[in-house]
Amino acid sequence: MAGLDAARQEGRIGGRHPKLSAQQQSEIRKMVARGGKTAADAARLFKVHPATVSRLVARAEASAPTPNEMQSDSERFKPNSSHVTLAPRAARSMNWPVHKPAK
Repeated sequence: MAGLDAARQEGRIGGRHPKLSAQQQSEIRKMVARGGKTAADAARLFKVHPATVSRLVARAEASAPTPNEMQSDSERFKPNSSHVTLAPRAARSMNWPVHKPAK
């Protein structure tokens, strides 16, 4: 344990070094997202297992903001037609519209 403590004090951390650099990971995400290459093609190009590319793409999709997150609050909560009003405050946070009863 003394060796691990000494390494940590020097700023080193344990674990395996990444096979792909951050720049390579970014390039793979772009290629697959644009549709220029399949995950298998990108894996062959960078000499990694296809599962590695699939994990990269899945992580990028999971962390990407949804269209609702990219809109401002005023845009998200604006009624989209004259017959719809927004629900009370608790439901508004979940983007649930409340429909007015027909007259």
